[in-house]
This record gives sequence, C-alpha cells and structure tokens, in this order.
Amino acid sequence: MARLKSLLVVALAALAALAALGAIGPVHAQDAASYPSRPIRIVIPFPPGGATDLITRKIGEKLTQKWGQPVVVENKPGANTIIGTETVARADPDGYTILMTAPAGLLQLPALMAKLPYDPEKDFLPLTQIAEVPTALIVPVDVPAKSVRELGDYVRANPGKTSYASLGLAATQHIYGEALKRAFKGDSTHVPYKGDAPAMTDLVAGRVQYMFNNPVSAINFAKQGRVRILAVTGEQLLPGLPDVPTMAQAGIPGFEVVGWFSFFVHSKTPRAIAEKLHAELSSIIRSPEMSDFLRERGTIPTGIGLEEFARKMALERRAWARLIKDNDIRLE
Repeated sequence: MARLKSLLVVALAALAALAALGAIGPVHAQDAASYPSRPIRIVIPFPPGGATDLITRKIGEKLTQKWGQPVVVENKPGANTIIGTETVARADPDGYTILMTAPAGLLQLPALMAKLPYDPEKDFLPLTQIAEVPTALIVPVDVPAKSVRELGDYVRANPGKTSYASLGLAATQHIYGEALKRAFKGDSTHVPYKGDAPAMTDLVAGRVQYMFNNPVSAINFAKQGRVRILAVTGEQLLPGLPDVPTMAQAGIPGFEVVGWFSFFVHSKTPRAIAEKLHAELSSIIRSPEMSDFLRERGTIPTGIGLEEFARKMALERRAWARLIKDNDIRLE
C-alpha cells in the first residue's frame, strides 16, 4: 500500500510538471480560450509603404475590431528579409509574434545560402496564405515598349544601357529578372532596392527600364499613367488585370511559379492558438470586403493554411530551387 501511494505521488508530480510546461491539451485549450489577452505584433521583413505593409495593416485593423486587442505592425527590413524573419524565429512561441512575408526568406534564400540564422523548414508554422501574388512585368511610360516582345527588342537594341529593378538580391523580382534577361538574350544590369517604394520611385523616373513587381504597386501606378503593364507571371489572367496576358501567352514560358503573402508563427506555438489564429485570419481574408480589396490589387485571395499550405510550400521550395539553379542566380 505504501508503495502504491509512493507511485501515486510520483505520478501526480510528473503530471504537475507537464502541466507547468504546457504539455497537456486542456492547458493549451485554456490558453487558446483566453487568447489574445494582450497586443499582437506582426513583423514584416520589408520596408513600410509597400504591398505587404498595406495589406497587413488592413488585416490588422480587422483583427483589432474582432478581438479588441491592438495589432502592432513592425517593419524590420534588411539582409534579404533575414532580419525580420529571424526576429520571429527568436520570439517566444506564444502566438503574439506573427511573421507576414513572401517566399524570399523561407523558400528562395535556402537555395542561395548554405547557412541561415534560422531553419526555414523547422522554425516556422505556416499559419495561413493570404493570397497568391503573381508578379507584373512593368516599364515606365517613357520606355517605347508596349509588349514583352517589344521590350526584348529594346533591350537587345541597347546592349549594356538598360537595367531592371528588384526588391533586393535573391528576391522574386531578381530571379525573374535574370530569367527574362536570358530569354531576351540581352544584357541588362540588375539594380537591387531595399523594398517596393524606392524601386518604383526610380522606375517611374526612368532610372531603371523595367522590373517585375507585385500587381498592387503596378496597378496603382498604371492608374496614374506612370507605368505600363506588359504581362503577368502565373498560369491564369488576373481579375484585376483582365486584358494583360500571362508571360506564356506573351511568348515566354517558364514564369508559372508565383509568389504569395502569408502569415507564419513560431513552430512551437501551441496548436490550439495556431488553429484559432488560422480560423480568424482565414475568415477575414475570405470575407467579401477583404476578397474584393485583394482582387482589386491584382492578388488572388486564398486563406488556405496549416497542412494544405505546408504541402504547397514543400512543392514550391523545389520549384524555386530549380529556377534559381537553371538561371545561375547567385547572391552578389
């Protein structure tokens, strides 16, 4: 009997220790029920003023209205998105620090760098995909090209005199820019910028002659009559740009992989909290108001997440690695 009591005491002590560590399901469920009880931080590894910033703040407002807790958007650009991405990898895994990003730091950089200060596969839980983001090939209005073919002619007619912008080394725009340069059999100089806003400023001013960029910025500047949109990446026409052909339709295949805007949390975030976040974010993204907001800016709202998005990322990781290798793209 004494031995039985001793075993019972040990078992109860073990259960208490596990509960303290948050390892028991009901404790996580209780945490999720009270979540969020304080402000939430969303980290963006890009400068303010771009598409990621605009969309994140819009969604953040909806979260604040729903939960009554402030949502603080923090822009932490630099080092090809590594700084902002690492911030979330090092944050407490409690669901109060969220990463909003594009493929660069998690799918593209691993094919370009032997070592990163975080593990792109093990440190992050794909929370929900906001939207797929095909890129748009755009030129300033003073470049005499009204089609992709005419842009190729222009580049070849001006060897060494043209340049294209990107949102940073190894960004989607850089990868596609190098692929297009090879397709053109021309010679253009890559000019990396620290984000959307400065790149568009120089494009509009004619300091660079073309670039791939997200349709959010492309459409805004096209409506102002300051840029011309020649084509979009991906396999389908965009609702916001119904008259603009895909790259394949314009005669240049190989640009079918598209980017996205997505939310992530630390991989050790309690599952119940991650599922609560996913459910609320997906509901916001799929709402008529937000869906229209995203479509009007040339993106394709999805709201997928967790297992489905994790499988999608695994496929895209291989696709980006192949594209980077085939075009011999390197960090300069």
